[in-house]
Amino acid sequence: MSYEWEGRCPLCDKVMQDLARNLICDYKRYNFPFRIYHCNQHGVYVWRGSRHELFNLSKRISQSNKVEPLETEVLKRFSESGAYMPTLSDYKPWKMKCPYCVGGPELNGEWEQHYGYVTPVTGDKTIICPWCSAEIPIEKVIKKD
Repeated sequence: MSYEWEGRCPLCDKVMQDLARNLICDYKRYNFPFRIYHCNQHGVYVWRGSRHELFNLSKRISQSNKVEPLETEVLKRFSESGAYMPTLSDYKPWKMKCPYCVGGPELNGEWEQHYGYVTPVTGDKTIICPWCSAEIPIEKVIKKD
């Protein structure tokens, strides 16, 4: 049994960005009664008791306290910077399998993470394997629903 620290990614153990209690998706701001954490390699998590749980917005949307349209300034910044606006499908967990390694013996190289918006520093769309740290092009990741 592994021990997790709140705010550290359960896959890569890096400190995650604390997104406070809100999330932007489809030009709306969703406010939740719990903290949300973001690992730039593996996705968005919530802390549940003694473990992190991969956040699935479509299942938790009913738990939001408030849904607000984005402010004009925020919309303007998104359009000027050309930044990607996350959609509901970006917050859907996917099962991944690394084509290069087998991961832990009990896991057979499989893990769950978000798929759509994961982009490393290079700007290329790749997935980082939490076991062998390989940068896998999205086309080569074995994705299971």
